[in-house]
Amino acid sequence: VVLLHLPTPVRPLVLTLSSGESRVFHHVGAAFGDDLLNPRNALALRDLPLVPASPLHACEPLGNASSLAGTVVLIERGGCNFTEKVMHAQTAEARAAIVFDSSHNGERWGLAMSAGAEAPPAAAAVHIPSVFVARWVGEELML
Repeated sequence: VVLLHLPTPVRPLVLTLSSGESRVFHHVGAAFGDDLLNPRNALALRDLPLVPASPLHACEPLGNASSLAGTVVLIERGGCNFTEKVMHAQTAEARAAIVFDSSHNGERWGLAMSAGAEAPPAAAAVHIPSVFVARWVGEELML
């Protein structure tokens, strides 16, 4: 996994939680795939269920792939590169992926998800949007 400290801005993302409450979370978009905040995605991703990956790190084909079509998949960082994680979500027909940090880094989590030097062909095959968020956001989304 290659993490770059890019001048990528941390951007707001509004999610409606299962409680019905709308919350603003900050995220950094991936350096591959579609942009989550692209206007054409705004309606396409609206009201989609958020489903945790199984296994949560998504470094292998997802065991719950049959229940991920048309969802946003929640994935934990670590174990393999970001493109592999998001590709497993895409293969399961998810519409987008949210990757959350594997450790509590406070405000230092704002890293761009990069394909890594060894994975440019894999990155080109990823089309779904994905973002990176702080661990506390992932934990809150899992509730």
